[in-house]
Amino acid sequence: MQKELSPEEQVGVFTVENLPVLTKERIYVPAIDYLYKEYEDRKILAPLQSSLRLFPPEMQPVVVQILVTHVTKEKPVFIHALGKSFVKDSSLVCEVAACVDLLWALSMMIDDIVDNDQQRAGKPTSWVVFGRELTEQTVRQGLEIVGGIMEAKKNGVGANLLKEHIERGLASLKAPELSALNSTSRELLDNIDRRASFHCELPMQFMKWFSDTEGKNCLGLGMEALYASNRAGQVLNDLKDLVPSDLYGRQLFSDIKSGIVTVPISIMLQRLSVPEMDNFSSMFGRNDLSETEISYLKHLIVKRLDMGAVLEIVVSTYGLVMDRAKAIVMPQDLMVFDTWIHYKLAQAHQLVGSIK
Repeated sequence: MQKELSPEEQVGVFTVENLPVLTKERIYVPAIDYLYKEYEDRKILAPLQSSLRLFPPEMQPVVVQILVTHVTKEKPVFIHALGKSFVKDSSLVCEVAACVDLLWALSMMIDDIVDNDQQRAGKPTSWVVFGRELTEQTVRQGLEIVGGIMEAKKNGVGANLLKEHIERGLASLKAPELSALNSTSRELLDNIDRRASFHCELPMQFMKWFSDTEGKNCLGLGMEALYASNRAGQVLNDLKDLVPSDLYGRQLFSDIKSGIVTVPISIMLQRLSVPEMDNFSSMFGRNDLSETEISYLKHLIVKRLDMGAVLEIVVSTYGLVMDRAKAIVMPQDLMVFDTWIHYKLAQAHQLVGSIK
């Protein structure tokens, strides 16, 4: 079994130069491998590495570590495929895709701190390895770097647009819907969209300024595709939190322990009896659940979670992604959407089959 590296050792290993090799070592799934090759072929890696070198040396390993922990590249690749449909400046599209990749990494670092998550994809989260203070400083520095890149491209507008979307995302982390046991799936899905505006709406709006066509149709449809992809993926991730296995390297019931209502949890709560709701309420937001209480939650999930309803949200939402992508991207670019969605739908059915 490979031992975990100390923070000092991580600084020497998680370098900007080592990023491609370290990433490839973490890829075991054909669909993820395909997306990463597309990421390299589309020349998104180079501007990402250039951005990482703008961080102070002590912060670079913090960002590289989270990028290596979470190796899926569908977001920047989708941005690139969609951007090509209405922006001719290929280098600009690559830079925007790289900025989205960096922003996504920074958002995961903040999410892990807010949710007190200690593991991501079976690896320690950034704040666990490097400490909260350095992780938070790195996030702030990263936002300044992305803002500077955007400002250099669009003086006086880019950084302000970024700030607007970041504030929207941060507000979503404290939304009252996340802690209210009577929250509806619709309210929670809307909050997922608010959290994702920085990597769904922001890049499309930014690229529109450099479009030599009207691009209005591409802009709207592209944003719908990105929002839908993120929405479906988030519901799927929330479902993983309820899977009683180590299949995805996650801590079981971390959302329930943290007092966070997700779409699958909301769907389950609608079917609880009054005594069951009372029992669930007594466990919600507690990190000290006993084995008996864990067993009770597993029983509730099997008995009360409407897996068909969760699956319908995921399947229909991914269907919306393909519908919108087909309308605007070039035929050769559709493959990146199709490959990723097939992989995620297979994962969804696997999850549904594992809860029994």
